[in-house]
Amino acid sequence: TLEKCIDKYGEELGLKRWKERQNKWMQNNKKSNFSKISQTLFKTLYEKIKNEKLDIYFATLDKNKQYDDSGKNYEYYLQLSNMVIKPDFFIKNNNKIIEFDGTYYHRNTPENLKRERKRDEEIINSGYTVLHISEYDYKTNKQEVIKRCLDFINS
Repeated sequence: TLEKCIDKYGEELGLKRWKERQNKWMQNNKKSNFSKISQTLFKTLYEKIKNEKLDIYFATLDKNKQYDDSGKNYEYYLQLSNMVIKPDFFIKNNNKIIEFDGTYYHRNTPENLKRERKRDEEIINSGYTVLHISEYDYKTNKQEVIKRCLDFINS
């Protein structure tokens, strides 16, 4: 953990070593870790805004801005102040992140809520804005969720 690295190596070196380990772990973690339904939303959003010269990243959009449904994950590795994350949908040139909260992985448990609050705090403190979309909301009202996402992107 970051705390253990700081305890062992001091504030500056501990943070540096922890960030290096996080980057190495993220580069070696090639698991998909994304849902097909989230990619359906993100492809819809991308099709609506792709001509606006935005630098966009999500799991199934490759470096050539082509869709790749092979299972490879093209999410952007974003270095924040104290952690590295892979945002679900990231617009690099306007610092906006959309997180798709799937029903399974983002279950309403105290541990998940604590982890997500800490992550969101880090995202915001690093100069980014974040919008959370729940799988339930998307399944029950796709058009409203798409509108909410587009309003967020364009605000």
